[in-house]
Amino acid sequence: MADNTPIRKNSGYLYKNTEKKNERQPDYRGKLTDQNGKEWWVSGWNKSNEKSGPFISIAITDPDEQHKISAMKSNNNTSTQYKENISNLSNKESEIPNEHKLKSLDSDFGDLFEGLT
Repeated sequence: MADNTPIRKNSGYLYKNTEKKNERQPDYRGKLTDQNGKEWWVSGWNKSNEKSGPFISIAITDPDEQHKISAMKSNNNTSTQYKENISNLSNKESEIPNEHKLKSLDSDFGDLFEGLT
């Protein structure tokens, strides 16, 4: 079933998750539309207990919020990658020949700053 299936207000659907790769992923996925026409994602997991027997546990997620969370995760990965790149550059500083390194302002221009402090 396609994820863009139109749904009436106060209705929804679930379909078998054929892309499930681990136990944490839902057994079913789908959508529902509330009375205001807003769409929500629905996820369902097959569960069972002694008292009630088999049942489906569901979670309803706001797609707009999920996109924000995904973007933040992506930014965190980018930030982590940036930090790793900076760390790698710092480690390679010792490989730069001295004549190519920037000299500090104190050593080259110290006499210019003596009277300013």
